[in-house]
Amino acid sequence: MTNREAIASEIEPYSLSEEGIEKLFLDCTAHFGVEGTIDGEYSPATMKRPVALAAMRCLARMRVLASEHVDVISNTYNVKGINAAIASIAASAGLSPSLVEAEDDNYNITARNIW
Repeated sequence: MTNREAIASEIEPYSLSEEGIEKLFLDCTAHFGVEGTIDGEYSPATMKRPVALAAMRCLARMRVLASEHVDVISNTYNVKGINAAIASIAASAGLSPSLVEAEDDNYNITARNIW
């Protein structure tokens, strides 16, 4: 199993783009000071915490969506369920769910009116 597959298995039934998963994984390996690649072999000894944090961050991004509709596919997001999944993943990896409580997805973009 690769690290990508490990993250995907943690966030099921939700999904995120391949690029989104890879970026979050790289951020999380840097956070824990470990080296790894998204398509590298998953090792619980070294990758459990980075994979768990990446999965938590993936799920945290879903909190802002109430529903999503693409062509004939429609999804509704249960924020309480997402929070429970984050807490479960955190507990299994010895992490705190508070690591993703303050997720700031506005990328520090602000609109300023100067006139």
